[in-house]
Amino acid sequence: MAELNKKLHLLKPDSTQEAIKLYSTLAEVGDNYLNVKLPAYNEYYKWTPWTQPALTSATSYGTVSAVSGGIDGTHYPYKLFDKGGTSIETKFLSTSSTQSVVLWELPKQIAISKAVITQTSESDWLNRFPKTISIYGSTDNTNYTLLGSVTGYAQPTSGATVTLNCSQIQLCNYIKFVFDLSWGGKIGMQEIALTATYAAISTASDYDYSVEVPATQAYVKLAKPIYYKWTTWAQPVFTTYTASDGSVISASSEGTSWDGHAWRAMDGHTSGGDGNFWGTTGTSTGWWKVVFPYKIAITKLVHYNRDNTSYSSITGQYFADVAMTIPIGSSFINTTSWGTTTVYDSSTPIVTDTIYFNKTAGNNSSGIGELVITAQKAVESTSDDYDYLVNPLNSSSLSINRRKIMMIGNRPRPVFTLYKALTIAKHAYAEVDFTTAGTFTWTAPANVTRIRFAMVGGGAGCWVQGGDNFDTYGYYNPTASSFGNYATSTSQLKDTVNGYALGFNSTVGSGSFGCGGASAGQHQGYTGNTYNGYIDVVAGQTYNIVVGAANQGGTSGFVKIAYGGDI
Repeated sequence: MAELNKKLHLLKPDSTQEAIKLYSTLAEVGDNYLNVKLPAYNEYYKWTPWTQPALTSATSYGTVSAVSGGIDGTHYPYKLFDKGGTSIETKFLSTSSTQSVVLWELPKQIAISKAVITQTSESDWLNRFPKTISIYGSTDNTNYTLLGSVTGYAQPTSGATVTLNCSQIQLCNYIKFVFDLSWGGKIGMQEIALTATYAAISTASDYDYSVEVPATQAYVKLAKPIYYKWTTWAQPVFTTYTASDGSVISASSEGTSWDGHAWRAMDGHTSGGDGNFWGTTGTSTGWWKVVFPYKIAITKLVHYNRDNTSYSSITGQYFADVAMTIPIGSSFINTTSWGTTTVYDSSTPIVTDTIYFNKTAGNNSSGIGELVITAQKAVESTSDDYDYLVNPLNSSSLSINRRKIMMIGNRPRPVFTLYKALTIAKHAYAEVDFTTAGTFTWTAPANVTRIRFAMVGGGAGCWVQGGDNFDTYGYYNPTASSFGNYATSTSQLKDTVNGYALGFNSTVGSGSFGCGGASAGQHQGYTGNTYNGYIDVVAGQTYNIVVGAANQGGTSGFVKIAYGGDI
């Protein structure tokens, strides 16, 4: 419990994620609760122009629907906001001549000040335009306020507009457009253009208005450290694609009857005829996988081939992940009916919840007769008897959305639960390229502690042009927290026609970065050197990026960084 009595950084629920520092102590109100006291603070907002999107469907930005009045054919109400010009196919048309109501449920609150409604361009159907147009707004789709109305205008001519100025300007995310009594036909029109603003989170030095958030006290439920113990695992026997323990099998292709359903690869049969194996259908390549709802530690994996020598030849490899980055043993070839291959047998376990088989060659119907796994399963244990633990309280920060804190009587309900997990959050895979000569900076994002990098130096100049015949090298300087290029008089490669392609393992002659300078009949400049690999970084730390410039006649280099994913 002492671990809970530590300083927490609780984040405000806005885009700036400004940290509020405070101390929290364990409240004796139940198992693993914190009594969190949130101080009062101001939220600052600035009015910002809203750009109306061009809708491509009823749900491309919020939801547009006809509340009453119906819809004639394919002239859907979202076409009022599609910015579709004068085409007959981009207008809205109801089935009523007396009243039509259109509701736009927006994903954010806006304050409408003006609406411009455009008449259809069909000169024979100008009587479809409504005689009165009203706009109502709400924040709960129950209580509506009249924002503005316009009436008494003459019937608009083809393509003409009517302007509605709102007398009541307030934030709403439910907007009702009420069209009353046409000039004779079904109510319809071409387009509605809105002028509006929205309230964006701002700062104390630049805002239009502020909202005081009062001090709050809440009980926050935290998860305990979870203890796990490795125990003997009984391999599930499949009779369909989902086993009784929740494990699921799937494949790229399979037979439609006796010829190889995917789940047959773990049906408990290590011999027999048709109906006891998985096989691809009509293809010599494919994949098969099983996903368990828990972790297992694999120490042995045995592959049994399918029956029938005419269809048993197969080449493939097993992995502990779908991305095929964690191999379970090596690639193998098996050509024998019900022949066995011990894919993996080691005292060093491979921990995973997935087994993925990649079939790379073989007969069109070959596959897995049976997969026999020797493993242990991780089950929750106690602090007195465990093999390893997962501590969800290791993080130095917790995020609590104070807007969602709700009171029950005089006591708040728990508002945040830190769930147990066997994996650590990681950043999605991303790349960033620096291809212009100069000095730049790059900040390692949250949860990024390791990167992959490649660097090519700028090309050296040719001698006749008076440039230094030097190479520039890619480098990493941990002391200066820098990646980039520097010059040296030591020549390495010479290629004045082509340099390097932008990539992690490019070779000289493959692209145009780092080319050396050239001049007919004269000494040639050397190609910039290259350096690539992996390096540990500190999340949140800023690193200098130096892209080497070329000398006379050459081309500059590049710095390429990849992070996240499985790096």
